[in-house]
Amino acid sequence: MKIKINWLKKKPRPLPADRICRNCGTRTFGRYCHVCGQDLLAGEGLPFFKLIGNFLENAFALNNKTPITLGYLMIRPGFLSTEYRLGRIKKYVHPVKLLWISTLIFFALLISRADFGRNTESDVADAQQTAIDAISDSVAKQKAMQIMNAIPDSSFTDIPTTQKTSKQSIDPKEVEDKLLTYFSRYAPYAAFLFIPIFALLLMVFFWRSKFYYVYHFVFAMYFHVFLWVFCAFFLVLFWIFPTLEFPKWLSFILFFLPGVYLSIAFHRFYLNQTRWKAIWKSIVIGFLYFIMIVFGTTALILLVLKIMGVF
Repeated sequence: MKIKINWLKKKPRPLPADRICRNCGTRTFGRYCHVCGQDLLAGEGLPFFKLIGNFLENAFALNNKTPITLGYLMIRPGFLSTEYRLGRIKKYVHPVKLLWISTLIFFALLISRADFGRNTESDVADAQQTAIDAISDSVAKQKAMQIMNAIPDSSFTDIPTTQKTSKQSIDPKEVEDKLLTYFSRYAPYAAFLFIPIFALLLMVFFWRSKFYYVYHFVFAMYFHVFLWVFCAFFLVLFWIFPTLEFPKWLSFILFFLPGVYLSIAFHRFYLNQTRWKAIWKSIVIGFLYFIMIVFGTTALILLVLKIMGVF
């Protein structure tokens, strides 16, 4: 005797008979409104896991397009930028969503990694310093008591009181904590600010392509997503294996791999670029962009030190 369990089967949800969008009131012919894009079944007993899936898709761009998009991004330089320029956009995760979530994940991993490494390295040193301070304080107190007992009380009346200096001593650990706090707060915004600048460099160096600025900006977004994913992978790898060390030749290859990726992407996206032109332009643009990042980071550090009154 076969037992049918109907409640385990996924029942199809029938569309409403009137086919009128409850959001904008437009009569439509498919499941989605052709005016506002809302699902005609929206609000009609949406399953729990479907609700969670919609949240992950809208907030973190996590859906069935994400593996395909990341795969093309990592192994085919310049492909997604070309697809965007040709109008094939809906098949992949939108570059703005991809940039947003990858930036948040990368800087969260970077800051947590820096904080974790700083704490683990300073735990033993702090314990030793605490013990040394305790011993030195007890010795200093004993010497001070001996000096106080040897000197008469009347001799203390002629000693002038010392005035406190206007500038307080700065604790290096406090400066480090402040720098980490400001970096975690403003580094993602600085990263978003540098992307239009990078796109402007592309527009200047590839002015013969006659592309609109938005195409250079999309290329810059995809390249930065590649950088964040590439660096985040090694952050996680060194977090799992703290003692992992690469050979020198492999470290050399990994260091120049983003530059190789950029030159290949230039050659494929900008059609009038030969391989040698793409290589030397990637070197020059990468050097200029690195100088800008160094100046921006230095300005942020100097600003924090100025706020704390170090100079």
